[in-house]
Amino acid sequence: GLLIVYFVWNERGLIMSSNVERMRLQTLIIDENLSHQLEGVRSALDSMRATLHGDSACGAECRRTLLQSLKRAMPGVRALLVLDRKGDIVLSDDDLRDRRLDDHDYTSRVERMRDPDTLYLSQPYENTPGVFNIKLSMAVIGADGANNGAVSAILNPEYFDAVMRSALYAPDMYIAIADAGG
Repeated sequence: GLLIVYFVWNERGLIMSSNVERMRLQTLIIDENLSHQLEGVRSALDSMRATLHGDSACGAECRRTLLQSLKRAMPGVRALLVLDRKGDIVLSDDDLRDRRLDDHDYTSRVERMRDPDTLYLSQPYENTPGVFNIKLSMAVIGADGANNGAVSAILNPEYFDAVMRSALYAPDMYIAIADAGG
């Protein structure tokens, strides 16, 4: 009887350590894939900022075409926006006339975005019932160091869905992305 208990206990320990290692590897894969997706958005926002600089020869129609091209190239991006320092939408590729994609709690903080290298992230918000959005933004800093607004990408949270589902190997598993506060 003791030998059977020992073998069962030993087998349980092996299975547990195997599952822990599998989850650790899946977490690394998810982290890497999410990082690549966010870097793609960062790259698009950097391109938008470069085009917006005063010395750029790109006019209003050129800027709108750039926004539309970048949006089409990135699945899961609902809209790309240029915001002034008050958070008002200056330029957008959005066909919904911008109102349904705005999140005033987030855009009111545009003026405080000071670091041009930081990718600012909003909480998921819902303006249209059942339709959630997440906004990623980068500050547009002028030559004088003043905040001139921000460039933003509005993402469908399902943007992350394919990556997240790749870690689910059993039907009773759940996965979520949480910030440091839980």
